[in-house]
Amino acid sequence: MNEAVTTLNETAARDLKVELNTTLEELAHYRFDGSQSDIATSLEYLSHLYVNLGDAERALEPIKEAVKLRRDCSPADPTTSMALASSLQYLAQQLSRTSRLEEAIISTEEAITTLRLAKGKDSTEHLASLSACLHNLGFYFGQKALWKNSLEVMEEAVQIRRELADQEPSKYNPLLAASLHNLGFYLHNLGRPRSATTIEEESAKLRRDFVQRSQSDVTVFGKHDLAESLHSLSGYKADLGRHYEAAALSQENLRTVWGLAWDNPTAYSFHLATALHNSAAHLHKVGRSLEAITEMEESIQIRRDLAKNDPSTHLPHLAHSLNTLNTYLFPLGRKFEAATLAEEAISLYRDLNESGTCTTKLAFSLFNLAIILRSMDRGEEALKAAEEAVRLDPSLRLKGKLPGLGNVVRAIVTLWKRILEPALHVPEYTQHPSFRERQSSLET
Repeated sequence: MNEAVTTLNETAARDLKVELNTTLEELAHYRFDGSQSDIATSLEYLSHLYVNLGDAERALEPIKEAVKLRRDCSPADPTTSMALASSLQYLAQQLSRTSRLEEAIISTEEAITTLRLAKGKDSTEHLASLSACLHNLGFYFGQKALWKNSLEVMEEAVQIRRELADQEPSKYNPLLAASLHNLGFYLHNLGRPRSATTIEEESAKLRRDFVQRSQSDVTVFGKHDLAESLHSLSGYKADLGRHYEAAALSQENLRTVWGLAWDNPTAYSFHLATALHNSAAHLHKVGRSLEAITEMEESIQIRRDLAKNDPSTHLPHLAHSLNTLNTYLFPLGRKFEAATLAEEAISLYRDLNESGTCTTKLAFSLFNLAIILRSMDRGEEALKAAEEAVRLDPSLRLKGKLPGLGNVVRAIVTLWKRILEPALHVPEYTQHPSFRERQSSLET
């Protein structure tokens, strides 16, 4: 199988190189005999070929030159404006892929201005292009966490796509759903969870309808988009305290992703592990602990397999699932299993924390382990873990109770008194602010 895939990839690359050489020959011919529009078209195709060969940097120069040529074309022809806007948008996509977000924003804004000033700007084709530019601009603003800017342009994109969908729902409803999905995300990040929930509910409904009505060749894309909306919506519902609805949505999401992973495990194993983890978190919130444990164990199994081939990507997720599962097992009295999982998570976080990016997660893992070990009468080990946790993350100290960062011993004693009393440790540690904060993070 691997040899066949390798041969296929080599054949595809060889074919692309043949196309590339042919395009270069045509481009040389056009420079002498062709129009500016013909040259720009060949340059755009050349850029596409470089992208398909995985060379994003080399793809930039031909599309930049194509944009320059299209700017010089006569603005009297409406198709000229459309072509320029299209080139600017493609340029913006390549700039974004090469982490040049500021330039991508500038290019997209020029595309929007071009379309707003174009003749025939009220035509369906122009409005569709304008909404696409606005949608993409909102995405680029979001990449820079400029949520208000994202919200403003995405609201306009939604408005235009609603009008288009009224005229041709089968064509534009999927695009409207995509803009609604992003709009909900921006509203959520601006602290408007109810509005975000309402918007995402509409997106999910449109995507459900699309999946139910789609032919098999587009169902995969529709299910992928539906899973995105269900994932977000379950999180928004949980933020509003509607945990039973969140659990139901997460189960629907899991069924959707299961179907995708069954057909294409290579592409969707990561998504399946994430869906299992999130579904477990929502089930645990509504008291379905045994189901939550089963799903978290399945998530861990998948993440172990993924981490074998790509540890840098998947080990952080594996550590997170291990850490979460130990908090499910401990209240059920399965202390030894919980301690084993916590220790494995700590080991992973130590390896991942060389650059200091996992300090807080390592501290919480140590803190959880200290609680488990204390309940098992392993006092010295518990004290050592708690001491390191407080040293790594001083926010674990109880405010107003400690004299300073240096008095770690008093910090630990305070922790013991407040949250680790033998008779009360299970109910009281779950009330500690750091634990509640950690638990809520599982739903995001």
